[in-house]
Amino acid sequence: MIIFLYGADTYRSHEKLNKLREKFSREIDKSHLNLSVLDGEKLTFEEFYKSVSAAPFLATKRMIIVKNLISKNKSKKIFEEIADYIKNKDMSQENIIVFWEEEGQSKKHGARGIKKNILFDLLKKEKYMQEFLPLEEWKLTK
Repeated sequence: MIIFLYGADTYRSHEKLNKLREKFSREIDKSHLNLSVLDGEKLTFEEFYKSVSAAPFLATKRMIIVKNLISKNKSKKIFEEIADYIKNKDMSQENIIVFWEEEGQSKKHGARGIKKNILFDLLKKEKYMQEFLPLEEWKLTK
């Protein structure tokens, strides 16, 4: 299963990420041995593959959280490699992979700050994708 969380409202997206993490710990892995958090800025495909393909220990699944891969990683090759991996693998019964993006401030990467690339386009089409836009003033007061 792949979950993609991104958007300018990092507070709400981080809250969602924490809820997913807590639910995983409560329902699947009470020992916290099957949760990995990867820094997307320094991530290589080999590290990603090693973490994603590892078998769960005393649980049915593993949860892998990849933070800021699209917005901070400089390698274009990793986007293509991970996109190919996702396309060619049935992810429905596999481990839970959460891609969490904190949008950058740079306008050169598009209106929302995330670099548009093959991986972003693929993740945006995922069933469990959620964009966190800034709340409008009337929603904030509510």
